[in-house]
Amino acid sequence: MTPANLYALCGVPSGSGKDAGFNLVAGPLLEIDSHLRKQWRESDLPLLKSRRLLACARVQKTAKWLREAEDGEAILEYAEALAELAEIEAAMECGPMLNVTEPTTVALAKAMAAQAGEACAILTPEGRGLVFNPRDNRFYCGCYSGTHHEDSRMTRQGIRLEKPCLTLLLLTQPDYIADQLEQARQSESGLIPRFLVGACNPEIVPLAADRPFVKGHVREAWCKLVAGLVETFRLSKEPAKVVTVEHNRVHDLFLDFENGSRRRRQTGGDLADIRPFAARWTEQAWRLALGLHAATHGKAAAKHRLSAETAANAIRLARWFAGRQLDILLGHRGGWLRVKAGKLRATLLNQPGREMTIGKLAKSGWDAGEVMDLAGKFPGLLRVVKSPPGTPGRPTVHVMAV
Repeated sequence: MTPANLYALCGVPSGSGKDAGFNLVAGPLLEIDSHLRKQWRESDLPLLKSRRLLACARVQKTAKWLREAEDGEAILEYAEALAELAEIEAAMECGPMLNVTEPTTVALAKAMAAQAGEACAILTPEGRGLVFNPRDNRFYCGCYSGTHHEDSRMTRQGIRLEKPCLTLLLLTQPDYIADQLEQARQSESGLIPRFLVGACNPEIVPLAADRPFVKGHVREAWCKLVAGLVETFRLSKEPAKVVTVEHNRVHDLFLDFENGSRRRRQTGGDLADIRPFAARWTEQAWRLALGLHAATHGKAAAKHRLSAETAANAIRLARWFAGRQLDILLGHRGGWLRVKAGKLRATLLNQPGREMTIGKLAKSGWDAGEVMDLAGKFPGLLRVVKSPPGTPGRPTVHVMAV
């Protein structure tokens, strides 16, 4: 099953209306978040404090009983009192929240553990440097996929997440996105390929007197849709709703999309050197389809099947995001390939004769087709040497550092 959460990284230059656009899209959710927090502080937290006083009194009472009686019933009663107090104190530490800003992974995990469905979001118009510490990649990858996470420390209580569900919407400058994609390509990071990426550098043009704007009824409909989805799905303590597909046509559409990507990712294909990015496109399309399905049916989304029309629209969106990703990736492809050729050359320099066979390189994790491609593109760094005709044994191909 595919969850509906998405990671999105959007590049918009400063001064081009980034904050206004962000507030238009995320505003309704942030308003609900603010209301929930205020309600918790004013209503739920005072009640929790009162319950904590009673729980502390119960702990003291049962501790006295335990000291006097020292029997099994007293031990059980004392343990239950301690457990009740711990549960109340945990609830006091973190109330309901839909959005977290500037989090550490520890604070974020703690907040997610207290939420319905272990779900949370980071939505911000200032996303530079927010989640891209290499040490945190595993955590954010797990929160994208719903992978079990456990953080145990000697100095504090551990945090356990069974199926975390995180949504990211980070707005930043286009140059920062290009830097992140380049670093991910060189380090083969698994986090950045999970992001839908879009970047723009719009031309500055005079404003027209009749320029388009978002009309009031559209804003109202958007606010109503977000509120309904939050109430029905995000705040629900019931198990996650499952959306089924309408008919086999939906599966066929996604299968065609995936196979098209797979052919291009094969050795010699135009996406072979950026496989980790292209490998995520179909999964992103499925997630986009769930989002479009929810936007179409609102609170009743779980009662409807995902249609072929919605699937086709989601794939169109996924292709658009893939195109924006490729615009950035291919613009830096030459530099990335040279870096990889340099890494291969450094590996060969440490070998006897400064060479290795294609077979040995494959066993070391290098793709044979990619090695041959690098040697062809960078003859000043690498050279392919084939066994001359008549050489005993099976013909071999050697790659040598120049």
